Amino acid sequence: MTLKFNCPCGTRIGFDVEPENGRMPMALACPECGADLTAIANGEIAAQTPPVSAGPSPKPSMRIVRHPEASEAASTPKVSAPANVEAAEPASVRPAETRASGRPTAPRERDEPKPPGFLARHGFRLAGIAVTAALGYWVWFATVGSKPRVVVQMEAPSSAPFLAARFLAADRLLVLTPTRLAVKSLSADTEVWGVAIEAPERRKRDERRRVPDSDEVENPDYTDYEGEAIPLHTAGKSAWIRLGTNVLQFDLASGKRGASIPLPDVVLEESVDPNGWLLVTRPFPLGPQFLTRVDFASANAETYRFTPPRIPVRPLIEGDDSPKADPLVIATVGNTVLQARLLEQVLVPTGKAGEADSGRTALEKENLRASDSGEVAGEFLRQNTGGIVEDLSRYEVTLTRPFGGAAWKGTVSGRPLYVPLASVDLLFAGKQVTAFDRSGNRLWQAALGSSIAQRHLDAYGAGSGAPPAFETGGRLYVLDRTTVHALSPRTGEAAWRLPTVGASEVVAAPGALYVATTSAGPEDANLDDVRDGKNVRPLLLSVDPATGAVRWQAEWVADHASVSGTYLYGWRAGTSALDELSAAMNQGTARSMLHLSRLDPAKGSTEWTWHRKGSPQRIEAIGNRILIHRPREITVLGFRTW
Repeated sequence: MTLKFNCPCGTRIGFDVEPENGRMPMALACPECGADLTAIANGEIAAQTPPVSAGPSPKPSMRIVRHPEASEAASTPKVSAPANVEAAEPASVRPAETRASGRPTAPRERDEPKPPGFLARHGFRLAGIAVTAALGYWVWFATVGSKPRVVVQMEAPSSAPFLAARFLAADRLLVLTPTRLAVKSLSADTEVWGVAIEAPERRKRDERRRVPDSDEVENPDYTDYEGEAIPLHTAGKSAWIRLGTNVLQFDLASGKRGASIPLPDVVLEESVDPNGWLLVTRPFPLGPQFLTRVDFASANAETYRFTPPRIPVRPLIEGDDSPKADPLVIATVGNTVLQARLLEQVLVPTGKAGEADSGRTALEKENLRASDSGEVAGEFLRQNTGGIVEDLSRYEVTLTRPFGGAAWKGTVSGRPLYVPLASVDLLFAGKQVTAFDRSGNRLWQAALGSSIAQRHLDAYGAGSGAPPAFETGGRLYVLDRTTVHALSPRTGEAAWRLPTVGASEVVAAPGALYVATTSAGPEDANLDDVRDGKNVRPLLLSVDPATGAVRWQAEWVADHASVSGTYLYGWRAGTSALDELSAAMNQGTARSMLHLSRLDPAKGSTEWTWHRKGSPQRIEAIGNRILIHRPREITVLGFRTW
């Protein structure tokens, strides 16, 4: 049997023994303290031995097994056993004896090994599960999570469309309709505040107007709103709107109404700069004009009476439909009134599109295939788009600052265009640009490689479209037909010049500069729109702002770019040449398409692209959220990031 017990000294004793008449066949001592354990062992034997009937006594024997954990004794002398005891076990299993008594000592009980822990049993399995989960999340993020999704979408009826929308923060959206100005919380999908407004009627409803077809009604760009436009501007902590002949101020935090500024009459034209709002009114057709300047910081207004000179009447010559220079140019921009009087007409015609091409055109091919449709459409449009007549006439220009500042008068060659910027104002004319400080003092004049593009003269000069110059990052970027010039705002010295045809926009970011341009060549520079050139593609360039070196370029991605934090977005909207040709043949209207992309700022590769029919009125980004405003639809996109 096996005996296990504790010595009074605390040592754990365990061994195998064959009792003799229910007792130990020999004396037993503790290996640590040397105490006699025979009586304790006999008690354990008695406790484990069941009662048996009397019979012949078995042959006495004893077998003691020493466990490896038992402490080694100093010496192991032979133990004398009775004659009826079987032969002793090998020395390796004999119990040790104490030096004092010479009696065998009991071996210690073997310590049982502890079972392995949870991590030891399941560590590899848990590691495999973690790796699989991480790989699965990466695949999901790359294919689904990082792609754009619609966070908020609002719709409006065609009779009361969204007139304006602005991001105030990533979770706050300022929305203007003909009846309400409100701030909405995107996360809670609630209105933070809202005030009722009423847009003045622009014209009476015409019951005989053309009934729109179903495609127009379903188009989010279509609207039959007949009220007057309500311009919206934000500056500091205020929102400013114009309702008819009144300019109203609202607090962006609470919607509380602030200043109310009446205007003399219906607004003819208006312009906004970071400091204020300039509005031009004329109560009588041939009477004086009134210029009202609203200062955003003080919420005060000044009004100046201005009597423009009459435009000379041109003599009518039968059959003479040749281009004519404008005899008088009047523009009110920022806080400056520009008057330009024609001194000498000089009109220089440029080459017609396609004259530089050689060989047979796509339209002259005998056997046209379906694969030639795109080239045929482009050729058709190019042959119906002529070059421009460049106005290099001499003008006498007078710049007046009715609200303070020096006046200036001089002669220029080319139709003048005035562009106010953050720290300087620029006067473009022909192939020259002249800079003035905010007080009207002339700073410098620089020569350009060519005149500015016609679209800047037409669109920006009419109060819409992007200007031909941008001031950002302490540098001035001027765009002419063939070059982007990086100039010093104070001296006009050029840091670098980048040859490119069709540049329309410059966007600055920390350590980077992005230029929206085209792949057009010098032969297309004189077109009304360089995008009508042969095989012209939109380009987005990443440029080193220090040297002007091109880091990368992306084709067919963007006509416009926006940077918000570490995110770079590009988008383009328009119709293809084939769609325009098809619409022209069917006497219809080609539907435009919006292509919005997120780009890698380091390499220019496309992270994702989002498509939607129609042309947006405004696209704005804050971090990983993008606002897309259309007349009857406001969409906010979002995507996950690491």
